[in-house]
Amino acid sequence: MVADVVKRQVEIGLDCIGDGEYWSALDIRWFDQQMTGLGTRPLKPGEVGSMRESTRERDVFRTLYADMDRVGTIACVPGERPRPPTRERIIVSGPIKTRGAAATQRQLDCFKAAIARSGVALDEAFVPALAPGWLDHFIYNEHYSTDEEFVYALAEAMRDKYRAIVEAGFIPASPPHGTC
Repeated sequence: MVADVVKRQVEIGLDCIGDGEYWSALDIRWFDQQMTGLGTRPLKPGEVGSMRESTRERDVFRTLYADMDRVGTIACVPGERPRPPTRERIIVSGPIKTRGAAATQRQLDCFKAAIARSGVALDEAFVPALAPGWLDHFIYNEHYSTDEEFVYALAEAMRDKYRAIVEAGFIPASPPHGTC
């Protein structure tokens, strides 16, 4: 999967490529490999599973979001497989702590192997890594008494991931706000 994404990016001539965000599609399983204190619970009536479902962008880009909702996608990418409706929410149920960089190292090793198989020497490549202020769009605080405590705990727990990405020679990149 990652190798296909890398190959396609190289074929179309991109000079800074990413791993296709394959890993983030694992949702709670991916975050749970990186930090403790997370869980899930069923959505309560009127709740959403992520901030993407209640962002102010929906007011500005109504047609775009309506189209994404209609087909069940999140990125408007041709060929993207529909995602099932969200039925649960990722929550913080205890202190957030790092689990170390083992999961990230697997991700980086996979990406490096895909780049090597492409046969192209790249000047740079990036690895998507959500910033703490973006993680709180997908992980809901039900433990910390303030938003500040919550975001700082996320930042501390993700430190190993960010450091591993940089030490592997990649650029850690959070998606730009407001893009699809």
